[in-house]
Amino acid sequence: MSTSAEAAIAELAVTGLDLDYQGLPVLIDLRFALASGEHLAVLGPSGCGKSTLLRLLTGLETPDRGRILWRGTDVTGQSGRFPLMGQQDLLLPWSRLWENVGLPLLLRGQRRPEVRAQVAQLLEVFGLEGFMDYYPSQLSGGMRQRAALARTTVASRSGLGSELLLLDEPFAALDVLGRAHLQEWLAGLLQKQRATMVLVTHSVEEALLLSSRVIVLSSAGGRILLDEPVAFAGAEFGEKAWLPEFLAQKKRVLDVLLEKGLTFKLS
Repeated sequence: MSTSAEAAIAELAVTGLDLDYQGLPVLIDLRFALASGEHLAVLGPSGCGKSTLLRLLTGLETPDRGRILWRGTDVTGQSGRFPLMGQQDLLLPWSRLWENVGLPLLLRGQRRPEVRAQVAQLLEVFGLEGFMDYYPSQLSGGMRQRAALARTTVASRSGLGSELLLLDEPFAALDVLGRAHLQEWLAGLLQKQRATMVLVTHSVEEALLLSSRVIVLSSAGGRILLDEPVAFAGAEFGEKAWLPEFLAQKKRVLDVLLEKGLTFKLS
């Protein structure tokens, strides 16, 4: 299928994005299209333009050339449409959990009792029921990250767009066990939700565990070196890392990076 045809039927379409910074190319002719509910992982070395891509999708930056389409509508440079979750949870320390998660609704002028009721239902989905009135300092790191993701979900649902999750290394600040636990939790959540996701990560393993498609960007100019589906995306989470297909694809992704002279995390 041609790129134009893919864009025509896609939920999210990125067409010919170019971005320069002080005369140096950051992204060059970036093109991809995502169907509704598709989960994309973007890999690449530091400085290749991964986080810049997310900033372009949120409208925090505007490309020099190219367009971003959401359900056929040009949203290039439109800020406030899609929320972004980064490495830090950025919860307000003086606000309770329900207030932090419901912040996008409160900022839109919804009444506090209505917001509290909506958040209460959502917290059950995120495994945070019973912690409504806790402050961030009373929560574990993993719980705070889940709260931040819940807030991102609220912002996505309440904004002009719908159900596009943009995640920038969301578990990087956690220890190994905490990260593994939340990876499994997020995988289960994504099976239940219909959200389309773009995940930026430095970990090849995390990309393959959480996505249905993976893109690898080059170190110079943010070109796409590899774009392929994850063949075992529908397998049980706990079994994926032991599948021959998983190990083969992990090696293939690493080979692409190493052949280009890039350094990368092995897990």
